[in-house]
Amino acid sequence: MLSRCSYRVKTTRGRNSTYSADEIDFLVAYVFPKDVWYVFPAAVIAGRDSVCVRPDSTKCRLLQYREAWDLMRPSSSAAVAT
Repeated sequence: MLSRCSYRVKTTRGRNSTYSADEIDFLVAYVFPKDVWYVFPAAVIAGRDSVCVRPDSTKCRLLQYREAWDLMRPSSSAAVAT
């Protein structure tokens, strides 16, 4: 949903049920008009019903999650444990 030069990403299931970090690890959102992906760790969206992203801004507080696919890679300590 476009709103004031930003896109609102719904982070709930159903009407108002938010996700917890116990249920998901990441929420991945695609902003189709801008062809941009965001990878949000569960802790960032836990308890929130939405987040706003601004793909055209370099000052967006969620910029670090834009195309942040590396967040989904196992840490080196997890790789050693397997």
